[in-house]
Formats: sequence, structure tokens, C-alpha cells
Amino acid sequence: MFTSFEARSKVGIHLNVTGDADATAMLVRGEPSVGLGINVGPPGEVYDYGAEQWRRDFIWIGRVYEDEFQIRGSNYPAGAVDAARAYAARWIAPFVLANPWCRFVTTPNEPVIADDDPDAAGKMRWFAEFIAELVRVIHEVLKVTAVADNWSVGAPDFWMWEHYAPALAAIARYGALHARHSYGPLNAFYALRHREDNLRFAAMGFPDLPTVITECGWENLSEGGQVINRAWNTDPRRPVSEYVDYLVQLNDELLQDAYVLGAVVFTHGNPWPEHVLNGSGVGVSFGERMAGRPRFTVRLPAPRAVLTNQAVFNAVAAEGRARGKNLIAQMPYDLVGVMAAARAAPYAGPAPAEWGLTEGEKRAIADRLRLGA
Repeated sequence: MFTSFEARSKVGIHLNVTGDADATAMLVRGEPSVGLGINVGPPGEVYDYGAEQWRRDFIWIGRVYEDEFQIRGSNYPAGAVDAARAYAARWIAPFVLANPWCRFVTTPNEPVIADDDPDAAGKMRWFAEFIAELVRVIHEVLKVTAVADNWSVGAPDFWMWEHYAPALAAIARYGALHARHSYGPLNAFYALRHREDNLRFAAMGFPDLPTVITECGWENLSEGGQVINRAWNTDPRRPVSEYVDYLVQLNDELLQDAYVLGAVVFTHGNPWPEHVLNGSGVGVSFGERMAGRPRFTVRLPAPRAVLTNQAVFNAVAAEGRARGKNLIAQMPYDLVGVMAAARAAPYAGPAPAEWGLTEGEKRAIADRLRLGA
């Protein structure tokens, strides 16, 4: 498995079941860092199927299509760990074993937790445990890299992240990639939502998690009854150059974020009426725009050391001594008991923000944890 590679752009192709010449041109000319296929492998221009060898190293993500998974759904065991193992056996393992090119594979697509669900926090904790186990199985058993989460536009509501620490810890521990979908305007709540997420992950002790955007582009979006973005195949039609300009701007934004490894434009291949780019010329034109750009290096994440309960105790105690305070006493009593009973276990949250500390104390403890203190 490679650990780094060269690319010309961070914006790549998304294939839905079948290929398309416009997408292949974007892939070959633009040399993107990432591509994704739903039930379809990479084009032959980048992978030699006879020799089972890649012609160029980059991140090609495999996604197996299924529409049955629901958080705490009846199709799987009630326990999150057992559900993750069942999901891996039913969907991920057969896909990986059948496709020698598969080095990166997604977890379930677009999980749904409504922010007004009275059990939203409980479902988020269940899903965090599910993802943590699924990422482990993909890494340890199937020996490939998990592309985890794949949240839809605007999801989850920001407050839910505080319940997601076990999943983020597993992504870091097993060298996986965090993924989301980000469409529309180039701001921190739509196409650049990853920046706001990263701030929150950093506050939880997981800064700069390697991230891929597994769907992006134009989408039908409105605010306050006013349309702020429209999908490609909607009237009035717009010139190819307008969409390509948007993708170039998106690429330039992503180049500023080293932890974002790439993004894929939804979609080429099997028709998706409002979005399909087959024969549009968008891929050809974008590829030509990128072809003259210098290559840059993309580095894949290595598995990180596990942040244990004891390490958290050590950091909190050290900061308390520096301030002449007993900061451990300010941690939730029940949490201290759980941590003390399993000192070598990975810390599973909540973040220090939930401990009733000052902003300065929270930042100092987070800095100590990142430094391994």
C-alpha cells in the first residue's frame, strides 16, 4: 500500500454504476487525488485489470450500493458492535474480496439522525460505536482503508459531534478517512462545511482528521424561500464554463486545507436526472484546466497512537498542577469512575468542553493531549 502520491487537482470523478468518457478525460488529464465508484471499478486508463496493477497511485474509493441500513434499524442486531460486524459481513467483505483494486471502501452512505429526534443523542452514540467497530474490521480483518461517515449536506447538526468521539478516535487509530458530502456555495456551511467540523473535532482532541468529500458540486438549495444554488441539469441551463469555474474555485479552496485529501463531483455514469454529467464536457474542460498545473504531494494518514483514559487523566492532572487546581474534580463524577475502571482503554468522550472548564483550561488540556503529555 502506498503512503503518498502526486496529483494535479483535489477535485475528481464520481461514477454511478457505469463509466463515461467525459469522466475518464477528467481523470486522465486532471490527475485528481481522488475518485469514487458505486459498484464500479476505476477506468482501465488508470488500472490494468489483466495484471491487477495500478497505472497511477491515487485514492480510488469503492462504494457498494445498499439502501437497507438505518441507525438502530431492524435489519441488523440491536447492539452497535454486532450490527457493524453483520454489516461488514453482508456488504463490505464480499465487495472487497471480489475486487482486487479495492484499497479504500466506504461505510454506510448518508446516515440519518434528525436533529429534532428526542433520542438524537442516543442514536449518535450508537452510530459512533457502530462506525468505530466497522472501521476496525475494515482495517484489521479486510486490510483496506475505511472511508467513514459520508454525512449528507448539513448533517449532522453541530451539537451532535460531542457524542461522536469513539468514531473519531477509531478513524485516527486505524488510519481511516473521514468523509462527508458538501454541495453548493463556497462557504463553511455548504461546500466548505469541513472547516467548521474540523474546528469542533480539534476541540475534542482530533484536529485535522484526514477528510474526503465523497459528493460535491451544484445542488438544489434554498434559504428563506430563495434559491441559492441549482443542480446542473435544471433550467435555465448554464454554460459548461460556469460549472468548471466553480469547480476550479472549489479546488483552490481545498488546496488551502492540507487535511482534505480530495473531493468527487456527483456524478457521471448511471443517469441521476438533475446531476448527471455524461457527455457534458465538464470533465474534459476541467481536466484541461488542471493539466498545466504543477503536481503536489498527497500523504495518506498513518494509524495514530490511541488516546487512553490514563493519558487524559495525566493531561488533566498536569494542567491542574500548573494552575494549582484539582481539575479532575471538575470532571463528571460518573465519567471518572468509568475511566478509572478501564485506564488502558481508548478515551470515548465527552470532550473537555463538557467538563465545566474555562476556555483557557480546555485549550491547554487539548494542547497537552495533542503533544502526548
